[in-house]
Amino acid sequence: MLDLVGDIVSKVPRGLALIASLSEGGKKGVVFTMPQFEHLGFANWGLAILNDSELIQYRDAVNISNKEVRRWAQEYDLAVVDLEALYKAIHRKEYVLQNGLLIDSSMRGNFFSSDGLYPTTLGQVIIANEVLKSINEKYGADVPLIDIPLYASKIGLNLKTGQ
Repeated sequence: MLDLVGDIVSKVPRGLALIASLSEGGKKGVVFTMPQFEHLGFANWGLAILNDSELIQYRDAVNISNKEVRRWAQEYDLAVVDLEALYKAIHRKEYVLQNGLLIDSSMRGNFFSSDGLYPTTLGQVIIANEVLKSINEKYGADVPLIDIPLYASKIGLNLKTGQ
């Protein structure tokens, strides 16, 4: 992840320098936006770890970061995986797999692990598919998505709970 908070404080665009360096010669790549705090599992679960002032600072930093990531992606012709939109859709219970499974960010849900921060195995596969969708859309590729029901059956994952 880019050191965008450092960029904001120092005004030194270290993240942009990294993207520019990695994109030299027309190299392709993928960048990610950051989710908002209230869309993380532990925030959904009512665990108050930020006060109002800190929450405002977090939101502002994420908004600035995501705006810059999108701008840089456009400037350097990179694919964007919009984790902000993905986590928001999951938080709002609007993300449903093709087989009808609702992806749930609640404490007993199937997207977040027990720490409320990191995705479960199912959550990681969902993010991997979002990366593939982004690559396919941006670069006209045809990389097949992960067949989540097949993957789940291979690792013994119960798709009713995602665990």
